[in-house]
Amino acid sequence: MKHSFKVAGLGLALCCASVVGASAATIDFTAYPVGAVSPVGRSDTININGTIVTWTLTSAPSGEINYNQAYDGPTPSPASAAGLALVNDGVGVRDDELTTSIKDDIVETLVLTFSQAVNVTGFHFLDMYRPASLNRQAELAAGRDFNSDSVEKAGVSWNGGDFIFFAATEADGVNGGYLFGDPNAPSSGAGATIFTSSLTFQAGPGNDGLGFADFSLAAVDVDLAPIPIPAGGILLLTALGGLGFARRRKG
Repeated sequence: MKHSFKVAGLGLALCCASVVGASAATIDFTAYPVGAVSPVGRSDTININGTIVTWTLTSAPSGEINYNQAYDGPTPSPASAAGLALVNDGVGVRDDELTTSIKDDIVETLVLTFSQAVNVTGFHFLDMYRPASLNRQAELAAGRDFNSDSVEKAGVSWNGGDFIFFAATEADGVNGGYLFGDPNAPSSGAGATIFTSSLTFQAGPGNDGLGFADFSLAAVDVDLAPIPIPAGGILLLTALGGLGFARRRKG
């Protein structure tokens, strides 16, 4: 009888371990010194609940990662409340942002790779805006890159899939254009866990009507996804637990 309870208890512990993830950690790109430029890419490590994971950031065009602007938003702000260092205004390509312009044939991309697959739980962006007011015809006449939805968007893809997009919520010039992107938020259209060893970031579609569609990547939240127990294993653990309970009642 005692042995049965030990097995059932072990099964319960394993079952619980399969659904409880590790504490999340944040890769904070705003913590790097202003003016830091990497000729190829940037590699570093992050401690996720005791596990050291190496990450590498690369760009297209290659070797043009930049942290060349100081944070210019207010403090306190949503970004500071999120715990970001805000030494710089986020990472960009060629300048302080990722830019996309179909008109000018500009597509800048950042790729974040990990030494092992991680569970991505959130994204932090800066310099993302929606216009307080917008004269579409005037913007078109001025030759600015313009998208009819008039809202800047940050795009993310993983495992070779399509991009999902997070739309700006701040009006031009407010709160440094900060946005937290929840992968499971209905507005992103994701609704699924992002478990991957590679993320790709790109701006668009959409623009605030001022210059190009662009944004800065501020931070990424990650943890270690638990190892799932196969359905057959869960059924076995349930049966063992039931058997132990039945023997206890019989005894």
